[in-house]
Amino acid sequence: MVVCVEHDRVPHSILLYYCADHVLCAPPSLFIFVLQPNLLSTVKNVFYAKYMPISAYFSFDNTGNRYDPSAIVTDGEFDVAKYESYSPLFVSSTLAMAYGLAFAAFTSVLVHTFRKFPPL
Repeated sequence: MVVCVEHDRVPHSILLYYCADHVLCAPPSLFIFVLQPNLLSTVKNVFYAKYMPISAYFSFDNTGNRYDPSAIVTDGEFDVAKYESYSPLFVSSTLAMAYGLAFAAFTSVLVHTFRKFPPL
């Protein structure tokens, strides 16, 4: 059953939720379906994404295997010599975008909170 309603008869709160839903869903879709495959994988080869899976939740070493963090740590401390002899860290394009969006979201929450509620 399809229900058609004229917009002037719909309460404004329902229209607000409808618009908010589209505003919140459009940017992630843009990142996932447009920016991530085109820019990161095929066009610019950022983060060497051509040589890795497009979506993986773990990081890689220079041979394509899972990165082993214990190989670069000595007594709980980062060891530069071991890092240079082992491999730099390679991440998939989806993981790189997830980290970038997460840092952007945390930063925006802090900025908007301090702008809206300045400290006394």
